[in-house]
Amino acid sequence: MVGDLYSPPAPRRRVDRATWDREIRPVVARLVACDDQVADTALGALRKVLPSYNDVSDEALRSSALRNSASARKTLLARRLPGDRELAEAAVAAGERADQGVYVQDVLTAYRLSIHQIREFLTEAATVAGCVPAVTLEMVQLLWALADAVGVRLATVHRDAEIEIARHGERQRAEFLRGLVFGSVAPAEIRRLGPAYHLTPDVRYVALRGRPAPGTGPGELVRAIAAAARAVGQHAFVDILEGDVVGVAPRPPALDDCPGIVGVGPPADLTAVEPSFATASRVLEVAERFGRPGVYRLEDLSLRVAVAAEDELGELLVRRYLRPLEKLGARSGAVLETVAAFIDNGLSVKATAEALDVHQNTVRYRLGRFEELTGATLERPVTAFEVWWAMQRDWLTSHGGPNL
Repeated sequence: MVGDLYSPPAPRRRVDRATWDREIRPVVARLVACDDQVADTALGALRKVLPSYNDVSDEALRSSALRNSASARKTLLARRLPGDRELAEAAVAAGERADQGVYVQDVLTAYRLSIHQIREFLTEAATVAGCVPAVTLEMVQLLWALADAVGVRLATVHRDAEIEIARHGERQRAEFLRGLVFGSVAPAEIRRLGPAYHLTPDVRYVALRGRPAPGTGPGELVRAIAAAARAVGQHAFVDILEGDVVGVAPRPPALDDCPGIVGVGPPADLTAVEPSFATASRVLEVAERFGRPGVYRLEDLSLRVAVAAEDELGELLVRRYLRPLEKLGARSGAVLETVAAFIDNGLSVKATAEALDVHQNTVRYRLGRFEELTGATLERPVTAFEVWWAMQRDWLTSHGGPNL
């Protein structure tokens, strides 16, 4: 217990307990009679130097001052510091002030002002009462020790209260965001709480869902999205829910070097974000399976969304257009590369040769081998599209991430 840590001063002629009680009781009684006066003096001094207390009522401050006076009287009568339980009672105001947004430094200053007034009053009262110097000295030292002990407890209680307030704020923020993207927040609640998170009810927002790149954490992705929004004078409401980065923003974040993959849904009213979030989730899953870091909308992934969903069709096309190339062994890679470039370059032999830095005859030879083995005619747009689908499906199966 804290009280056990205090050893009363040892003047040359320390008074005995009987003398102490006889000398100190009239002084303490004088404080009881003048409690309100001492409290008002402390209140006046506080109002002059601590503007952070402007929102704290006089009644609450007077109650704290009277509580400090009671603690001082009890300490002097017991001739020891309070124990842990008593210190907790003495520091009860710290939690109240934390709730009211008063900084801990100001809480400590306010307490010292109150104890200073009490100590000054008691010192004068001891002089008037003719207390022996040893009693007055020990009384002052006890009050100094009380101020230190309660000050430490005040700081601890205030810190714990601030932490709890922050945790409550984080929980409230997370629950509001969860309700927003899953459609469980009432429109009235969105209008009430939205401005607290910089959300404008009349603005349409896109839903976001992302996952960090390997070696990075979700917090880094949250900060990147928030910074991208600030760069264009906007605010993204994003947080981490069950390991994913989830949120809404007025527009898709522009991230040149995205530390992860972010799916973006279509614009929606804040009261109807759920469908947008469902789309963002689907886009994220597809982009992640294709291993494509960046920020993606549905239109950015285009038919890859269908490729990821249509397993049976994808496997059929792989068997039709890619399995026959296994006869080429190691040479199949160059043929497939040429076919992919041919499709990407608008079925142009010349553009394909330039893209691959090979002779046009090399391109024609490789395309010929592909058509010979598969029976396909790549100049036909439908066939070229099916071949593209088969290659996307094959890459997804061989290299893509987990099917989420």
